[in-house]
Amino acid sequence: MRGYTHLALSLAIYLSLAKLGLPWSALGILALALGSLIPDLDHPRSLGSKAFTHIPLSHRGLTHSLAALYALGYLAHLALDRLTPTGVAWLAPLTNRRVEGPLKTNGVADHAQFTSF
Repeated sequence: MRGYTHLALSLAIYLSLAKLGLPWSALGILALALGSLIPDLDHPRSLGSKAFTHIPLSHRGLTHSLAALYALGYLAHLALDRLTPTGVAWLAPLTNRRVEGPLKTNGVADHAQFTSF
């Protein structure tokens, strides 16, 4: 798939989630866009490699592996926790400042997101 296809599908997923109540944010769209391009940084002609940097690995090797999926899952977990009032201290231990959001854990939006999948 081409980078533009990955971007378009990611945006469609994000907009679908926004219709279900996920708060819209430019940061959310940026994170999803980056996440859709990162796996292809191992291809020298990919949109991600052109925009950011090329990682000299075998294409569709490590960046398309379960290890990468684990890392993305970990980041997705933190991104969702960032939406709660407790938030996430992204730069700990450098600073304890937390980035917080309005969604209550075990609240309506939490259940709505779960049941939508």
